[in-house]
Order: sequence, then structure tokens, then C-alpha cells
Amino acid sequence: MELFLAQNHSAMTHLPIASSILAAVAAVAGLFVARKEVVFLWACLSIAAFVTVLPTVVTGIAAARGRTNDEGQAYIEGGLLVKDVPANTRIFRHELLGLSGASLAAILAAVAVARLRGRNVNRSLIALLSVVLAVLWGIGGHLGGEELWGPETFPAFHQSRTESGASPGVSLYLAPPSQGGATGCSQVTSRADTQTSFSGSAGRC
Repeated sequence: MELFLAQNHSAMTHLPIASSILAAVAAVAGLFVARKEVVFLWACLSIAAFVTVLPTVVTGIAAARGRTNDEGQAYIEGGLLVKDVPANTRIFRHELLGLSGASLAAILAAVAVARLRGRNVNRSLIALLSVVLAVLWGIGGHLGGEELWGPETFPAFHQSRTESGASPGVSLYLAPPSQGGATGCSQVTSRADTQTSFSGSAGRC
């Protein structure tokens, strides 16, 4: 079960982040467009941001327990929080921004429920808090993505770029057409400095 949660953290982060960004847009629009529909949209998105961040936090804790830093130590060795050491800097900040945003999202969700019940709220303050939430989660998501999908995650690609001095990515080259295949077709091969290469036809003839 914990493995399943850990594997789905990256996908789950998109839900609260997208909801918070759209809520911020609606909140800012509400400063200029005095329509009930805009306020209703902001309220629904703010509630959605808080509801979806709860499973995101749970999956994030599971993911941190299952991944290790450059020193081979698990990000979370005990408890629920990432240990604040230099090797965990990005993930620690990722978690800190995520949890800070979750607290702010809870406040905005409570205000959204109050607004749906007919209570008046300060639109300028709501717009400011909504934008802050979107920024917190945007930066936090970026830091988490860097840790998961940075060059170090793909050592073969990183090694290839370092040794050749080429730009990031894999090198593509055209191989001669297959002697036994159909005429007019060429083969495109993608490879890094590894023993494994992946190839496929450049097109169908």
C-alpha cells in the first residue's frame, strides 16, 4: 500500500497546484468583475485545492520514506517530516512549502465555505492569499520535480553530456537503410553512453 501511495505522489501534486492556480486567477478576476459566478468559481476551486492536497501530503510522505538522498539515507527515517540536512535541501524545502500551502489552503477553504453561505469577504485579501498559495505550491512542485526528474535521475544521460560536452538530451543519428527492408526507409537510433540502445523506424513505407 505504501509503495502504491509513493508511486502516485507525482501525479497527485498536479491536482492541488492546478486548483490553486485557477483559484488565484478567479480571485484576481473577482477584483474587476463583480459577478457571483466568479466568486462561486473561486470558492469551489479553493475547496478543491484543500481537499486534493490532503492525499497529496499522504503520498508525499510515503514517497519520501521510499527514496534516498545522495548519501544513501532515506529522506524520512522516522516520523512524518524530512530531516533538515544539506543532502535533503530540495526535498525539505519542497515539503516545507507544501505543508505551508496546505495550512493556507485550509484557511481559504474555510473562507470559501463561509462565502458560499452568504458571508461577505475582503476580495483584495482573498486575491492576495490565493496568489500566495499558488506561488508556494508552484515553487514547491518545481523543487520536487527537480529532485525527481533532474539530470541525476538519469545518470546515463548526465554522463553522456558531461563526457561529450553536448547539450542535454540524447544523441540522434541516422543509420544506413536496412539491406533487407523496404527501400526508401531509414532507421533513427537514440542512444546515450550505455550498453543499451533503443531504435525504431523513422517512418512507415
